[in-house]
Amino acid sequence: MLLYAILYYFASSNLSIAAPSSSSGSQFANGMISSISPRDTDMVDMCPRTRLEIIWTCLATIFAASWVSVHPNMPGPNVSKVKKSLRRIEIMLWAIITPELIILWAMQQWYGAKVIENEFISKYRKPNDAFKWTKKHGFFLQMGGFVLYEKDKPKRILEWKALMAYYENGRVDLSEITEATIDDRSKADGFGKCIALIQTSWFITQCIARFSDKHLVLTELELVTAALAVLSLLMYSFWWNKPFNAEVPIVIDLHEHGYYQHLSIQTHGNDVLSIHTQVVSKFRASIQAGIEFVRSNLLNWNSFQKLALIPYNVIEYVLGCIEEFINPTLVDLHSMKVPAFYYFEGVALEHRTNLNRIGSFLVAAVFGAIHCAGWSDKIIFHTRTVSLLWRISSVIITGLPLLWISFFIFVLIENAYPNSEELENAIDVLGDVTALLSLFSIPFYIIARIILLILAFMELRYVPQGALNNIPWANVLPFIH
Repeated sequence: MLLYAILYYFASSNLSIAAPSSSSGSQFANGMISSISPRDTDMVDMCPRTRLEIIWTCLATIFAASWVSVHPNMPGPNVSKVKKSLRRIEIMLWAIITPELIILWAMQQWYGAKVIENEFISKYRKPNDAFKWTKKHGFFLQMGGFVLYEKDKPKRILEWKALMAYYENGRVDLSEITEATIDDRSKADGFGKCIALIQTSWFITQCIARFSDKHLVLTELELVTAALAVLSLLMYSFWWNKPFNAEVPIVIDLHEHGYYQHLSIQTHGNDVLSIHTQVVSKFRASIQAGIEFVRSNLLNWNSFQKLALIPYNVIEYVLGCIEEFINPTLVDLHSMKVPAFYYFEGVALEHRTNLNRIGSFLVAAVFGAIHCAGWSDKIIFHTRTVSLLWRISSVIITGLPLLWISFFIFVLIENAYPNSEELENAIDVLGDVTALLSLFSIPFYIIARIILLILAFMELRYVPQGALNNIPWANVLPFIH
């Protein structure tokens, strides 16, 4: 619906018509003159672009970079389709607003899968067992892919140590859990992932070509999309072996004598029938109860207090999610699912985890540096105010990740010299200061990202002719326009 609304707005505004050009350049309403003119004054572009084509291409690439490239953990049993969709939309927004956190999550899961694979080979693999544990198994474990059943009833998620303890005691058989078995749970195969990779890679290639051609310019929306596309390539590289949007775990039945496992979730028909019966029989009563709830609870002073606390609750929730990205949450021994942004972290991984955090924030700095290309004359702004807002926001999203890196550098220095009391005191002070500044800088970073997205769409109303001229070889390969 949002896509259709945007397309209808630009269509109704008749924005698909190219802006008039002259030999002296394009004249904007505020008097700012664009130095971009058609590539040749005596030659007409035989295949010009329209604003709608630019929007559609960018939205398709953003979708590939934020929805298709992100591989979520399993939602858990008895979760409605509406909640699953809302959760996926939330993760997509995280990938658009703070893609470096998704990169950190993917990096941590990739390294966790690698450590689990090496630990199985060196510690748990049995001499006569033909079973082979791979990175794909490690990813599937981290996303909550193994569920323990006892007496045909679900008990809990199996995390790494518990699964290996049962495996060593001969109480579970992993021989039938192959990569093909795990791939059956995935909603996308290698071919589907290659389609998204072609979309993002081809878009980046065109953006580089337009930026290099002196007769062509990039729109702000293409610049933002290119930055997201670059990060999506990293997500794909880290999550290539992780099943995409898998929802059905492997059920392992545990018995006192012997072992076996079922390779699908058992659905209890009585529970489903009971739910549907309640919905049908109590539909009218639920409506009446909802009316009474509105009258008794919403139309009073407490409801206004709750509304006033909504911004606080939103900020608290956002900070909690960021904390979950940076510091992994332990798996609840009685839970039927792993945390939304869970990744495996053993005791030996603490040093590597800090390095991964530094790496992800370096990626964030590169992400912001791509937006700083808006300082170039290849990006045209219709007012100086918009140009100033863009530059300030791009500097914020480039500089703040460097501040966050300094905190983890201090942590690494403190761990490297644990016996130096003076150095430890100095590092503690610097670490506290950088931690406090980092905490207060998070809202500014999010606001700057939102401003860049808004400006990118707003500036499509003033697209110069150089942005509408097309690349001659733009339609050579398959591409979503």
